[in-house]
Amino acid sequence: MPASTPPGEELILYPNKFKWTLYGVLFIGLGWLLLSLQDQLPDIREWLIAGAILSTAFMVACAIQLLPNSAWLKLNGDGLHYSVMFRRYHYPWSEIKRFGIVKVKFQYSSESLVSFWVEPNDRCISLHDSFGKKPEQLVEILESHWKRACGDS
Repeated sequence: MPASTPPGEELILYPNKFKWTLYGVLFIGLGWLLLSLQDQLPDIREWLIAGAILSTAFMVACAIQLLPNSAWLKLNGDGLHYSVMFRRYHYPWSEIKRFGIVKVKFQYSSESLVSFWVEPNDRCISLHDSFGKKPEQLVEILESHWKRACGDS
């Protein structure tokens, strides 16, 4: 697939359905496990219930990602349009300064987030998903659309 679309057209990317379904199933399993441990560990029953409720909330968030029009990334001549959990954002190409990958490190793992910086305060905005692409591929696609829209070659 080419890195960008011809002028006048738009490219719309959607979250990886397999990934969000897998996360949802894992959170369902975690919630079920926590609830099933209540009788065996009565001293921490409240913590197990709280964990199960939190797991259910995360499962609902995963399910929302799978709903139509809930999450997408649209690139067109007007700019970058981004929707996450039905909240929509628009960033004109002229306000975007650069694109990159931000690595977030956790105790045992790390996550690569596709990010961009916007005017006027050089604010960093990270996308919640790489929309079925590897982060490096998504950065290439974004940069290609940005350069073409701003007239750079």
